[in-house]
Amino acid sequence: MKVEAENAVRETLVSQLLSLGQEVVEMSEKTRDRQASRLDGVLRRVCEKKEDPATPAETWPDLLSNLRSMFWQIQDNL
Repeated sequence: MKVEAENAVRETLVSQLLSLGQEVVEMSEKTRDRQASRLDGVLRRVCEKKEDPATPAETWPDLLSNLRSMFWQIQDNL
């Protein structure tokens, strides 16, 4: 009787741990996807500015600096 109760408790605990692990994986995947989407948006905006003939060449160092800082912000948020 005692062994059966211990086994039931173990099974419940293992099941709960597996569920928790699955939730953590799903949350990390959502976070990764959200950050990848943000990075794509940043890169797209920078590429659009680069391709825009109205963007003077002298502003490129500022654009690269902004891109670098946005990249590190995204990395920090991961």
